[in-house]
Amino acid sequence: MGGHPPLGYVVQERKLVIHPAESETVRTIFRRFAEIGSATQLIRELAESGAVGKNGLPMDKGYLYRILNNRLYIGEVAYHGEVYPGEHQGIVERELWEAVRAILATNTREPRSSSTRVQTSAVLRGIIRCGHCDRAMKPTYSRKDGREYRYYTCQSADKNGANACTLRTVAAGNVERAVFDQVRGLLRTPEMMVRTFQAMDEGDTKTPESKVMESLRNLGTLWDELFPGEQARLLQLLVAKVNVSHQDVAVHLKTGGLKSLLTEMDTTDERSVS
Repeated sequence: MGGHPPLGYVVQERKLVIHPAESETVRTIFRRFAEIGSATQLIRELAESGAVGKNGLPMDKGYLYRILNNRLYIGEVAYHGEVYPGEHQGIVERELWEAVRAILATNTREPRSSSTRVQTSAVLRGIIRCGHCDRAMKPTYSRKDGREYRYYTCQSADKNGANACTLRTVAAGNVERAVFDQVRGLLRTPEMMVRTFQAMDEGDTKTPESKVMESLRNLGTLWDELFPGEQARLLQLLVAKVNVSHQDVAVHLKTGGLKSLLTEMDTTDERSVS
């Protein structure tokens, strides 16, 4: 076998042989990704544990996804678009591999454009409200010509008929993009930096302002690189309520939400960006 072996294997007599210590790292990667579904969090955990790649360097997202997509780890070989049984022993069980594949399929994203990115289904569930009725809006779906269309529907209209609310229904993709654009913009404003610093400084532990500024700058850069599912998870930490009306989409932040978000993202740096 030519080339460099992937993490978890060494080459002996031109064959892949499992490396005991590295294979444990590989199993941990698959197991934890199946449990948490977040590449960002997993990268952080791996860095904290001191785990490194085959090159001896901390892993980034690109490296992580190459591991998660490598069929060698279930004892198979991909060649010219076809998959064949390998002569080597796999490292992870097929059931775990399939669980990871299901998560990766859910997280698949389009090219990194805020106008075209498909958001995780119903990311505003539980926080979106009708600005006319002050009632919760729930995710609904319709299908036409083989395509599925997502909406958020005011519960007044849902329970009492369309005439009960002038807003009735909004297209999910449009309102989600508006919310994500507002959040991304808020994270990049000086005013938001000051508010974040003040919120984090209310506790017993004083956080250096420079650290807050650096964390927010990193987060503003990282935000566009996150998978929709990861963005949605951070959104739930940050946003208390979204009011939707015919005129606008108003985002209301949680008290202490920025502190929670930055606490989660605190150790994430540019290594987390593929």
